Amino acid sequence: MNSVSIGAALFTKTQQRVLGLLYGKPENTFYLNEIVRLAGVGKGTIKRELEKLKAAEILTIERVGNQIHYQANPDCPVFEELVSIVRKASVLVELEVVDQNKGDIISLGNEMLVSRKAMLALVKPK
Repeated sequence: MNSVSIGAALFTKTQQRVLGLLYGKPENTFYLNEIVRLAGVGKGTIKRELEKLKAAEILTIERVGNQIHYQANPDCPVFEELVSIVRKASVLVELEVVDQNKGDIISLGNEMLVSRKAMLALVKPK
């Protein structure tokens, strides 16, 4: 029997990448082209996913100048659970830095994106 990751079982590839990015760095905002670049998925696909997540109140949008910024919605009833799922579903796969400019977004194999800070918080002994 083939092994399937938790992230792949729960979410589509696009959902994994979008939720991984937004809920991996819930304190940050991201604009559409930035999400497209970091997720490595087409603009139309990302836009449809963002619209669906906004309609479900899983993320918030804010206009900043001529850009629309997207952010994980801390008022979402499942905010903490999504943050936890993003972190837990991605722990056991290979790390790869995706955004060399920021140096803090990590791709976990073909799985979700999480912040370097979040990943380090998971693996640091207390």
